[in-house]
Amino acid sequence: MLYGGMAKYMRKFLRMALLILCVCVMGYSGFQLYEIYSGYAQADKTYASASDRYVKPNTRADSTQSKQDGATENPRKAAPIQVNFDELRQENEDVVGWIYCPDTPLNFPIVQGQDNDYYLRRMWNGESNYSGCIFMDYRCDETFRDYNSIIYGHNMNNDGMFAILEEYLRPEFYQEHPVMYLLTPDADYQVDVIASILTGSDSELYECPVTESDFDRFLENAMAESALPVNMDLQAVEHTIMLSTCAYEFEDARYLVVGALRPLDGALE
Repeated sequence: MLYGGMAKYMRKFLRMALLILCVCVMGYSGFQLYEIYSGYAQADKTYASASDRYVKPNTRADSTQSKQDGATENPRKAAPIQVNFDELRQENEDVVGWIYCPDTPLNFPIVQGQDNDYYLRRMWNGESNYSGCIFMDYRCDETFRDYNSIIYGHNMNNDGMFAILEEYLRPEFYQEHPVMYLLTPDADYQVDVIASILTGSDSELYECPVTESDFDRFLENAMAESALPVNMDLQAVEHTIMLSTCAYEFEDARYLVVGALRPLDGALE
């Protein structure tokens, strides 16, 4: 009887301990989810504030110029937005550009740190946040004069940051959004999307081309792996940016979108 009573007591104790453990795990998981989603909300607020304060529509994008004879020329090429980099860089001197895709959530500053870890869990202003920010590979020239400039961002569950990169695997999405814009303190660029790729984190595409032949090989590999039916004369492409984010189709998968830079207002001349 004594043994049976003790066994019954131990079973009751173990059930209670297991219940308490489950409650603790659920509570901790709930707290973690709260931290993540409250971080999302904070990041959304921070980036919306940056856009409101430092970005405005570019009236020159729809302007026309009159010839001396009174005829009208084609609209002057210009980015649809303007960014006040002087004030933006007063808040963080690591800002090197702004990436924008019309009619999508992609509308963010780009920063560059001393390595590729610092901004993984920091917003553009340096504040700690799970959402991180859009940042340039530390190996790249901050003026985007490299053959290919690599830019990273998280694939967010709330469709923020670089979540739209996955959408570029669908030709229908590409046809609706074939153009992005890159604005920098020195010049603006139209970004013509030429490739959308699902690959691994060890892809050769992450190697930085340093010679013209390296760049030619990069372009050929990118186009060969691309899911998009883009027909472009690669000889006309002189500089690109490559946007990178995490994918979940397999271990260490990545979504990449490659865009050819088309100078606006004399950039890269």
